[in-house]
Amino acid sequence: MDIFLNKDIVKNLDLSNYDIATYVAIRSIYHSTKKEFYISTEMLAYELYGCDIPERAIVQIKTSIVRLAEFGLYDIVQPLNKKSGSYVVKDKSLYFDTNEEGVYFTVISSDEVRKIMTLDSKKNKAALLRFFINVVRSVYKALHADHETGAADNKTG
Repeated sequence: MDIFLNKDIVKNLDLSNYDIATYVAIRSIYHSTKKEFYISTEMLAYELYGCDIPERAIVQIKTSIVRLAEFGLYDIVQPLNKKSGSYVVKDKSLYFDTNEEGVYFTVISSDEVRKIMTLDSKKNKAALLRFFINVVRSVYKALHADHETGAADNKTG
């Protein structure tokens, strides 16, 4: 499944690597037709890791859910269980129109996300995911740039 990520969010240095990983997980379950929806740390962790979820990931994702609300991606309508990190949220700026002029985005697959987050390595996988997203964005931008003007198309990059 393709996951469309807003370039302005993934390149924002005010967001941590786990904030970006959590954003990726939210975008993977997000449906633009639902203005309010349910998220939980376990649901988002599963989107990133599958069944083998590291305990520290739960803590990081729980923190990032709140940080992304503070950042303005969504409003927390109702905390269902703050202790476990379950919320009903309302879309604020998760939706973006991929056909709108001046909107840039990167597309990655859920398989790519899962492969990165389950690498058999001691490396910070959220940092690797962020790096991968930016590399994909840079490669696409280089491949689709107008070679005379250097400008990329307005779709991805």
